[in-house]
Amino acid sequence: MRAKTWRTCWPSVLSRWPRPIQMCDALSRNLPGELKTILAHCLAHGRRQFVEVAEHFPEECRHVLEALSVIYKNDSLARSDNCCRSNACCSIKPKAAR
Repeated sequence: MRAKTWRTCWPSVLSRWPRPIQMCDALSRNLPGELKTILAHCLAHGRRQFVEVAEHFPEECRHVLEALSVIYKNDSLARSDNCCRSNACCSIKPKAAR
């Protein structure tokens, strides 16, 4: 019987864990190689692309941008001082402007 090593055990350990979430822009060079991830493209980059093409597709882009505005508003409220301090989301503070 072959001795168990990290090379034989590690795949079985990884298979029990959920895949990590990778947040990045949509550049192909940011895609993972062998590592299986749940790909979550950056919302800010996605929104910016809708703004860029809004003059060509005004109705469609307005629909998407209005839906995204709700997300950004809720994020802002969750990060504000109006949020209950006992709530875990309040421990997340936005990064300072650069």
